[in-house]
Amino acid sequence: MSTLPIFPLELVVFPDTTYPLHIFEERYKAMIGLCLAEQTQFGIHLKSTGMLHPIGTVVDITLLRRYEDGRMDILVKGKYRHKISRINTNTTPYYLADSMVYEDREDEEVNVTALMECLDLYNRVVRAIPDLQARRYSLEDILEMTLMPSFIFATKSGLNVKQKQELLEMKSESKRIEMLTEILRVVVPKLEEHTLRERIVMSDGYLTSLK
Repeated sequence: MSTLPIFPLELVVFPDTTYPLHIFEERYKAMIGLCLAEQTQFGIHLKSTGMLHPIGTVVDITLLRRYEDGRMDILVKGKYRHKISRINTNTTPYYLADSMVYEDREDEEVNVTALMECLDLYNRVVRAIPDLQARRYSLEDILEMTLMPSFIFATKSGLNVKQKQELLEMKSESKRIEMLTEILRVVVPKLEEHTLRERIVMSDGYLTSLK
């Protein structure tokens, strides 16, 4: 068990992914300042409708930009999930929490066929929306990067925060892949249809120009 500062936000950060944050509240400037000085991590947890979800992601600060008035832009990278067991609000202006690592079940192997379908759907999202500025992956690429590719896919799959939190709390990579695949099977054809329609308009309907 460890004690970590907690940053409650209206967002979900996944392990193995990065996220930019703008720090402007005094208590969180103090928290981030301490993490930087001591080279320690902190936890990001979804806070919605007044509820702080106990399962969140421990993050490292990987980039920092300071402003003259003390504000900061930081880039964080998710390291692992943890679960809060007790919160202390008496000693610091921000939350400190006792927490334990939150891990997947150990007795599971991900079905490669299911993973490949989800990967293909994810790559189709990236292809359909160039503005995402996300990369496409081969199966080899994604397996070299992480043991939990569902979290990589989830960042660009159009999930709302409730769905993201549900995914974060799942203790099965197979179940996460299954959930994402079901969502993307609906989303991707609509994205591609919209993109194709826009491209047809841009090219005056000449399909030969779409090669």
